[in-house]
Amino acid sequence: MSLLHRCASVHSASYRGEKGNALLIALLVLFVLSTVALAFVGATKTERQISGNNLRESQALYVAEAGTAEALARMSPKSSPSYMGETGSTPTPGWGRYIILTNGASTGDPERHMTAVDSLDNDGDGSIDESGEAYPEVLSSQTGLAHPIQYPWVKVRYKVAEIGGVNRVVLFGDHDNNPATRPIQNFVRGVPVLIVTSNGVQSNANKTVEIEAVKLPGLPVPGSVYTEGTLECKGTAFHIDGHDYDPAADTIITSSSPIPGVVATQGVGAVSCNSPQGWDNIEGSGAPPSIAGATYDLDLLGYRNSYASMADIVYNGSQSNPSTSGWGSITDYKVVYIQGGDLHLSGQNSGGGVLLVDGDLKVSGQFTWYGVIICMGNIEFTGGGNGVHVYGCVMTQGSISASGSITGQADLFYSSQTISKLSEMSNYTVALWRER
Repeated sequence: MSLLHRCASVHSASYRGEKGNALLIALLVLFVLSTVALAFVGATKTERQISGNNLRESQALYVAEAGTAEALARMSPKSSPSYMGETGSTPTPGWGRYIILTNGASTGDPERHMTAVDSLDNDGDGSIDESGEAYPEVLSSQTGLAHPIQYPWVKVRYKVAEIGGVNRVVLFGDHDNNPATRPIQNFVRGVPVLIVTSNGVQSNANKTVEIEAVKLPGLPVPGSVYTEGTLECKGTAFHIDGHDYDPAADTIITSSSPIPGVVATQGVGAVSCNSPQGWDNIEGSGAPPSIAGATYDLDLLGYRNSYASMADIVYNGSQSNPSTSGWGSITDYKVVYIQGGDLHLSGQNSGGGVLLVDGDLKVSGQFTWYGVIICMGNIEFTGGGNGVHVYGCVMTQGSISASGSITGQADLFYSSQTISKLSEMSNYTVALWRER
């Protein structure tokens, strides 16, 4: 073989070797790229699964929160058709309810059995801790919807604490009736604190949240009558009393503590009577006349604005003898607002809740009111017939004197029962939140 042929043969073998190496390298690169691609696809799939799980868990959490929203909506006000709370004025320590989508769903609550060992009557049958005792079930307001939000059960109950071996409902409110101090949880004054536990489901995700909810207290009531002007009492037929009255029985609650009959921001000198016997008709804390100077000015304008925003009945301008039909009652409170004018009532009239008057208020007939009257002008009660009866509080930014006075038969009585009902008109607010 010639040298040329031998060189060609060696070159050909070398070329074939290089082709084999290139193929091997290409296969190795392809393998690495395929491995990376498979890893990337796997990681993407995992990330999508994690993202999907997170989404479903978030959705389940929102669903559980929707359950708490229904619970709070159905706990106020009492006049609402969907209201599910107690109707009496005294809360029962063991009270509670389950809101459920289907009957028996409350068995999904892992703590359902706790009511059988809490020393309370939870089902209202008069027995304590009987076998299987649990809060009664009520159907959700979503009943009948084609696609209800999936909160299978929501547990609503009062917050309870044991004091001296006795279970008592925890209240939230102005415990000392002093606007200078903040409202707190207490056992004296306010509206029950609610504990709401709600279960939410979305696909395979399950979340449970628990909240504490409170109602912000209504306006503080320093006396049966509060005036930022002067008060003139004529005759002896009137009666102003800071003792706590039961409005239904028209009697003093003997176990209660009285407040001043009259509180005046200008001091005790702002009150006058044209009869020596009239002073004895101003009763309350201390000996008659029960009159105190205010240590603070109430924000009557702020209270007016707050209640005006939820007025049930609004009159524009001055009103003379409007029909008081629908102005509420002792059991069904309304907010009536005389916007930008005066109000004159004669004849026989009654109502309950909050009466707001931007101008002057004159009542010359028979009038009974359960709740609070807030007047930005002057007030004149002259009575007539069976006179004027207010169970709650009368507040005026103007005077009850000179152009306004109290004369004739006018009974202005403090009543904690009617005042506390004002808080029932507002909604519950979430105070604490946690995930279970």
